[in-house]
Amino acid sequence: MDPNLPQQSNTPPPPTQPVAPAPVADPYYQQPPKSNPFKKLLVIGIIVIIILAIVGAIAFAITRVQSSTSSKNVTLKYWGLWDDSAIIQPIISDFERTHPNIKVQYEKQDIKGLGQYVERLTTRINNVSGPDIIRFHSSWTLQLKNYLLPFPKPVVDATQLENDFYKTVERDMKIGGAYYGIPLGVDTLSMFVNTKLLQEKGLPMPQYWNEIYEKYAPELVVKDQSGKIITPSIALGTYDNITHAPDIIAMLLLQNGADLSDLTAGEGENAKGALDYYTVFSKGEKAV
Repeated sequence: MDPNLPQQSNTPPPPTQPVAPAPVADPYYQQPPKSNPFKKLLVIGIIVIIILAIVGAIAFAITRVQSSTSSKNVTLKYWGLWDDSAIIQPIISDFERTHPNIKVQYEKQDIKGLGQYVERLTTRINNVSGPDIIRFHSSWTLQLKNYLLPFPKPVVDATQLENDFYKTVERDMKIGGAYYGIPLGVDTLSMFVNTKLLQEKGLPMPQYWNEIYEKYAPELVVKDQSGKIITPSIALGTYDNITHAPDIIAMLLLQNGADLSDLTAGEGENAKGALDYYTVFSKGEKAV
């Protein structure tokens, strides 16, 4: 593996806050009228959206993997970000059983500061003491490309990257006809509903997005005497304190019929409606 890695930029900036909330169009209607609110069924459970967060992995350095066919003993260092050793170790053990001359040392790195991770990684690689295997987000592929070795065709064929994976894997991992990473997983969005709170309020399971804001949120939000929110009704409205806010906003944009390649299409009403809906939960007196 080529011993250099660039630093990765931080989380993308939050979307521009709209000026005033607008009705949200029917998310499943192809060309929703401007006056229609969201009327599509709210997905309760796992919502699989555009796979923008595939977790990538750099495979073993090509030259060192090829040496596994020889009698030379090799130790490979593997830096992970999300998985504890207990999760990865069974996979490593299976690999070592079929490749007895290769040992893999796994180290979970601190995910709290990706900037520090990249800086530490770069320093170690420049000192020729970096890992042989790393985990990285698929959005880093283009920046890392010049520092990686492409997979040979037999590896691509063996993993069925061309046939058994979503085309987004090819889009994110394939550059100039070559693959530079193997997808290990797919990020999904899930909505967890506190059924106990609904039962206490005598509310059935919500079915529509607008229903949540207009009917459920006022019943579920907890405010102090000054009107300050103590417990919100739903984890929407802001950016910094909402996990995966960009993915949630992207989902709302798609469900509301917005064109992600041109958010100004149709005078931008579909995009504006989705953003207005997301942010209205934290706006002034309407915050819930």
